[in-house]
Amino acid sequence: MQAQSSPGDLATPRLDQALNRLGSGMRGLVWQHGLGSVLLAAGLWLGFAYLADRTLHLPTALRVLHGALLLGIPLFFLRREVILALRRIPDRNGLAMLLERGHEGADDRLVSALSLREISTQDPARPLVEALVQEAEELAGTLDTGRALDPRGPRKRLGLGLLTATLASALLLSNPALGAIFLRRAIGQDVAWPRRTNLSVELSLPVGVEVDASTPGILRARIARGSDVTLLVSAEGEVPDAITLNFANGTRSVVRTAGAMSVRPSLRNMQNSEQLWITGGDDKRGLPRIELEVLEPPDISELAFIVTPPGYSGLERTVVLGTEVRALAGSRIDVLIRPDPPGATGVLRVLGEEGTIELTPRPWSLPGEAPQGPALGCSLDVEVERYFQVELVDERGLSNPDPGTYALAVIPDRKPEVILLAPGSNEWSVVQGGAIPLRVRAEDDFHVDHMSFDVRDSQNLEEALLEGELTFQDTAPLDGNFMDSQHLVLAHELLELTQIAGAEVEPGWSAVLQVVARDSHPSPDHQAMSAPVTLRCVSGDDFLRKVKDGLARAGEDAGRLLHETRNLRTRAGQLMSALETGEVATDQEIGSLLNSTRRLQGDTRGIGRDLSGLAEGLVYSRLDERAGPLLTALHKALGAQAARTFDPVPWRDVAQQLSAGRLGTPELAGELLALVDLALGISEDSADQAAAALTEARTAHDPIAAQAAVARGIEALDLALVALEALTTRLGEWDNFQSVLTLTKDLLNRQKNLTERTKKFAEGNK
Repeated sequence: MQAQSSPGDLATPRLDQALNRLGSGMRGLVWQHGLGSVLLAAGLWLGFAYLADRTLHLPTALRVLHGALLLGIPLFFLRREVILALRRIPDRNGLAMLLERGHEGADDRLVSALSLREISTQDPARPLVEALVQEAEELAGTLDTGRALDPRGPRKRLGLGLLTATLASALLLSNPALGAIFLRRAIGQDVAWPRRTNLSVELSLPVGVEVDASTPGILRARIARGSDVTLLVSAEGEVPDAITLNFANGTRSVVRTAGAMSVRPSLRNMQNSEQLWITGGDDKRGLPRIELEVLEPPDISELAFIVTPPGYSGLERTVVLGTEVRALAGSRIDVLIRPDPPGATGVLRVLGEEGTIELTPRPWSLPGEAPQGPALGCSLDVEVERYFQVELVDERGLSNPDPGTYALAVIPDRKPEVILLAPGSNEWSVVQGGAIPLRVRAEDDFHVDHMSFDVRDSQNLEEALLEGELTFQDTAPLDGNFMDSQHLVLAHELLELTQIAGAEVEPGWSAVLQVVARDSHPSPDHQAMSAPVTLRCVSGDDFLRKVKDGLARAGEDAGRLLHETRNLRTRAGQLMSALETGEVATDQEIGSLLNSTRRLQGDTRGIGRDLSGLAEGLVYSRLDERAGPLLTALHKALGAQAARTFDPVPWRDVAQQLSAGRLGTPELAGELLALVDLALGISEDSADQAAAALTEARTAHDPIAAQAAVARGIEALDLALVALEALTTRLGEWDNFQSVLTLTKDLLNRQKNLTERTKKFAEGNK
């Protein structure tokens, strides 16, 4: 800022130096302040733009704007705080005025000297001006230009700018790679910031479904309706506390990670198409975007099982349309499936076994029907219980997501069961000339094919004394049969002791009787044997002694029942008297009488059962020579009974035939059969009627009806008393008759022995 002077101007070198120093100082302060402002603005904006983009991942437009401002803001402050400020620095007069203001007593001499030093040498005031200039020179030599300038503000501004710029530069240079990414993003390049958390996503889809990853950042898949989709989300770097599943419809699902580097959130039973993305931690990209298109899966429109049983069973082919099929072991099952769509293919997967069974095309043809279009099918042999699923795949590669489970239950072919109805115990006593009743019940779940019997020597079971085939007849299955048999047969045979042991059999002989039944199964071990029965030959006296003992026990039981029935009749009479006086009988009173009556019925039937066993043994022993027709009738009647429990009906029928004179006139056997009929008459008639009447009295709604029912019950009890008295009396007479018969046999035997000794004595004296 050196002023030009003409040759006549007054020289002011000291003043010029002072003004130059002041101007230079001002320009230096302007540069310090301006550069500090530029650095401060640039550093602040650089730090803001970097941190904003680093934390917020700004879009491209905003990043470019920030980059432009990063260049524009420093230029703005450079122009404003430097260029324009330099232009505002005052000229020499202004500098002189500024210099004078910093010193008292200057009296504007510096400004005047500068203004007047160019005065012409001819000017009369030249001497005064020279004196003034001289004073100004002397004063300029004494002035301190530093007092006119204050460098503290510009220096602070420059220091703050340098500090800000240094920090901003350190922020960028601390990680040059991040700094380079920031600069590239600032000029509009699509470069991603490195994240503390990086999420990657994989899809776990049903078998046969593939993921389309041809479009960058998008995973597409077409799945069947109802399928489950599992997302395998892996986190690299810092593991977030949770990840978020963001759906296109605006809903979200938060999944906690619990510190695990990978989680497997699942989308269960998908019914509609979905678009979603995963975010977590600082990974907000939402990449890859997942697009799941839900399609209608293949399904089974119709399924049938055609069961072909093995030929030996005699069963017909059946069709099962449910989810469970039961078949006899050894059957063949044809599985027929109509898929939807018709072009689908499939396999049958047996659970618990490796591999699959291919479903091959075949016509939909059920037994007795014409083929009705195409289907898929396979054949299975029924050996063990199985569970299987049908897996279908359509032309798009979709499979049925949740195939149903079907059960194949195997019905085993059990061995037949053989039950000896007679002999009814494990030992049967028979006398010389007697017979053995053989009544057999055999049952099988399908078919009894053959029955036979054999009698073997008890001392040598390898020796068969008698063998024979049994002719059997089919009968209806019994109610409550535990085997649930489909085939039940009965067979009865009359075995003669002479056939087994010969005519000279002696008491003490024994053998073992057993029956064998075989079903129609081709396996030779499908047969069963009955429980063995020991046949034992006894003497007639021993046999009659057993009969006598049995009759004695029956007499004791009948006597006890007679006493109890009298007490029961007395209680019933007391109840009747109370009803006649208008009292109301309680349920407990009538119930007690009813229970006693039912016990009477059961006990008398028990006596009849015991007597029938004695009568059966006596009839088959043939000790009564006149009991031949009775034996035939009884054997026929009992041969038609399939139950092991005692049935009074055949005994009463035979007794009725005997009383009608159609079975001859047996003595001992006839008398014993009459006792059986008498005991059964009590249990099946009078005691049963009494129980029915008391039951009616117990349920009666008015006293009159109850009184009438009790009266009928008393009448029935009276009849039972009469019959019990008769039974007791006749059992006593039978006991006396047996005693007389025994004494007579003893006398005859002693007489026979005396005659033989007399004959031997006479022969010895000849």
